Amino acid sequence: MVPISYLDESIHLPTLRDRLLALEQDIAKASSGAAAARWRAELAAIAAELDRGDRPRLQGVEDESDRPSLDYLCHAYQVLNFHLENSPLAFIEWDSQSRIRRWSSQAEAILGWTAAEVIGRSLQDLHFIYDDDCADVQQVKERLLRGEQRMIHCNRNYHKDGSVVYCEWYNSSLTDEDGQVISVLSVMQDITERQAAKLALETSEKRYRQLFDSANDAVFVHQLSSEGQLSNFSDVNTVACQLLGYSREQLMQRSPQDINLPEMNDQLPAIAQRLQQDNQALFDMVLLSQTGERIPTEINSHLFELEGKLTVLSVVRDSRERKQAELEIQACIQQEQSLNRVVQTIRNSLDIQTIFSTATREIVDLLGITRALIVQYCPEQEYWQHAAEHRCHESLPVTLHTIIPDHDNPFAERIKRGDIVCVDQTSTIEDPINQALADRFPGAWLIVPLRVNGETWGALTLMKEASHAGWQASELELAHRVTDQLAIAIQQAQLYQQAQEQLAERQRAEAALRESLAEKEVLLSEVHHRVKNNLQIISSLLDLQANRTQDPTARDALRQSQSRVSSIALIHEHLYQSHDLCNINVAQYVRCLTADLYRTYATSLHPVTLEQSIDPSLHIGVDRAISLGLILNELIANALKHGFKSGQAGTLTMSLQATSLDEYALSIGHDGHTLPADFDLQAPQSMGLKLVSILIQQLKGRLECDRGPQTVFTVYFPSQS
Repeated sequence: MVPISYLDESIHLPTLRDRLLALEQDIAKASSGAAAARWRAELAAIAAELDRGDRPRLQGVEDESDRPSLDYLCHAYQVLNFHLENSPLAFIEWDSQSRIRRWSSQAEAILGWTAAEVIGRSLQDLHFIYDDDCADVQQVKERLLRGEQRMIHCNRNYHKDGSVVYCEWYNSSLTDEDGQVISVLSVMQDITERQAAKLALETSEKRYRQLFDSANDAVFVHQLSSEGQLSNFSDVNTVACQLLGYSREQLMQRSPQDINLPEMNDQLPAIAQRLQQDNQALFDMVLLSQTGERIPTEINSHLFELEGKLTVLSVVRDSRERKQAELEIQACIQQEQSLNRVVQTIRNSLDIQTIFSTATREIVDLLGITRALIVQYCPEQEYWQHAAEHRCHESLPVTLHTIIPDHDNPFAERIKRGDIVCVDQTSTIEDPINQALADRFPGAWLIVPLRVNGETWGALTLMKEASHAGWQASELELAHRVTDQLAIAIQQAQLYQQAQEQLAERQRAEAALRESLAEKEVLLSEVHHRVKNNLQIISSLLDLQANRTQDPTARDALRQSQSRVSSIALIHEHLYQSHDLCNINVAQYVRCLTADLYRTYATSLHPVTLEQSIDPSLHIGVDRAISLGLILNELIANALKHGFKSGQAGTLTMSLQATSLDEYALSIGHDGHTLPADFDLQAPQSMGLKLVSILIQQLKGRLECDRGPQTVFTVYFPSQS
């Protein structure tokens, strides 16, 4: 082995060539791709330059092959240095003291330090190894310095600017004739981008696997041939393993045909055809677990191309809960329909037996039980009696009107407390009363209290054949809801019965009241008739007395009294002739009274025209009518007596109208002689006007007098007393 001059060091070129070739082989084993191919080509070229066979000989050297010329060595060094400096790989050489002897331009490009800054310095001084990787790098360095020929490793390094660079190192140690390490040649490449891509790929794969395994549904992946043949599963998630009870490895050895219910595999060709046509298919399938359990599922399959192969991704959803939910929903719908029929019957009928018959029939049909009973509690008789029933078969014995003792009956006590009695096996009943019933009606009993207005009315009893399952919660809920509706129906029936009784009582009372009222009306009419006759007798007596009296003043006083009595008698005449014995029609009364007064005072010597305006809808009570009649009598008498004298013609006006909802106005006017100048309405002198003032006060009214072209007296009084 011949040492040669390499600047100020010695190096054996064939050995260096061998090490470069070995390094090229290491790169070939550890890396792939275009970059690694270029690096391998560079190293192979360097080795080829060192191994050229047409190099010059050295003089005085016996073995020309071991003694190349100095020119050749310089040329070889230049070639080597050129390739090292222009290689895409970074070359770093360091000795046994960890001092850097070579730092290529690519090393400078990757790590940032120039050769001038690092040559001769220790690796530890540079501190370009990432802190967390220092321990691993130290172990590699120690193994290389102990003489290990080649080592490949990756670690993180600090760039001069402080950033982190991922690097891949190909290390080869160079030893002397004694096997001592002279230096270590480290070929390094920047794999930061590759490492980032690898990390991103690992993260993506981890995320995919996490999503794949954390899906709520089972996921199966398998290939599909162009002929429609299904391969074994290439991937499954955790839920798929849990669903069927297999491990992942066991499922990967099976195909869809192996986990399907065998008789449903005939559907697979049609499903495969749909996948090939539409790239997706949604279908139901029953799978078999490892234990043989049948699992109904809903499968949504999608077909796509993966790495040149047709791949099927199937999302399998366990539909057992959905099927159960559908059954429960259907049961709820049937329950609601049955309850609606019961409620409709309650709304359309108040016949309690019709309601009981509908309720018992619906609950027997819905639950599929043998018998439904409505039992009524009779506290006064101290027993319970079957009031209604429905049997699933007419062949079953009839229990209607069955009597059950209340005394010493533990079930009766529980029902009266509001407790539900649930008997899954009537053979377990111990008390003699219910044991006797159990002998007649064996099986399972469910007795739900029926309470109306807080009191125990009875119970709803359901009977079926004994089973290990007993009474289900849904059956208890339905029984509760039916009893609630029955309680409403019973309450309505009771209210209807009470209303009928009250109506009958009211009709009897009204009939008696009408009969009594008719009698009183007859009596009151007779009273008015008698009063009218008596007043008419008084009027006739006054008339006789007036005819026999010679004194004009006395005769006039008697005539006035007769007129007043006649006005009162006229009211009673109208009352007994009317259907209303309490109120009179004012228009009719005033017309009759005015006509009587007009006949009394207006003779042929008094051609006075009478004009009337009276509201025909006005009605007033008897007491107010008497006062109003006396007022009208006095005012008309005064007008005829004092307003028209010595055969004077004229017009007498009389009006009775409602001025508002609360007030009436009675007006008497004439166009005859006017009132005297000293007439004072507030201090009347005549008895008639004094009587008018008193009567107006009784009516809570007021009197006004207009002395215009016509003399008009107006009485305003309330419409109601």
